[in-house]
Amino acid sequence: MIETKIWERDREKSGLRRCVGSRKVVDVFNELSDTLKASGLLPDEYFNLDSDFKKCTEFPELLDMCCYAQWGSSEGIYLYVIVTVCNEKESSREQKVFAVGKTLSEDSAGYDRMQYIAGCIYKLFMGENLAPTRYMLMPKEKTPGREDLMKKLEQEYREMAARIFFSQEGVKADALSEFSLKGKILSVLPDCLLPDEKIDDLMKEEDALNTLYRLCQNISECDAFEINDMISSCRKIADSTVSANDEESQNGQ
Repeated sequence: MIETKIWERDREKSGLRRCVGSRKVVDVFNELSDTLKASGLLPDEYFNLDSDFKKCTEFPELLDMCCYAQWGSSEGIYLYVIVTVCNEKESSREQKVFAVGKTLSEDSAGYDRMQYIAGCIYKLFMGENLAPTRYMLMPKEKTPGREDLMKKLEQEYREMAARIFFSQEGVKADALSEFSLKGKILSVLPDCLLPDEKIDDLMKEEDALNTLYRLCQNISECDAFEINDMISSCRKIADSTVSANDEESQNGQ
């Protein structure tokens, strides 16, 4: 989630956060641009901070956001990120264009991709189900469980799907093969033996699904039974992944 405010734990009210300032506009935009780029979702022609916001130093109070794609009058498809902010001088609401993107594509697939990007941007700022994390109570520290792990892996799988099917480079065979195996791992994982130590190891991984993929990618007959056996039998996921990769390197030599 991309924040426009700076938040910290409220020392006087346990479980709550309090605002201690606003982030710089350029930092917010750069984080958005970098996040889209990392997911392969940057519009191919350009994605720029709008001139109205270039005049601002700190991001104004964000009240709402609207993101949408629109065919241009002459060529290409445009993506608009429009924010509703608080005008402190006039104590009123006003809409401003925050960022604009463009693709030279003019077909239906290009429009669908830009509209998908618009939806991703909205959720990055506003959260899901209209419940931004900045307005929610912070949960107490707890040990992550199997359900938390599955949510993490499913999110990583969705992000991979976006990178594959909405990439400007098109769909590649090796990426589809990896996507297929990761989907199989997700379907098998609920039946695997996963003690708390393994779950904790995977929750700490930046890309846990990719860690499981590296563990299973060299199985000769990669069916559900073999995947289950590989994940359930290893003592520690990270160590087993390293061992598997070392063995692959030696076999390659």
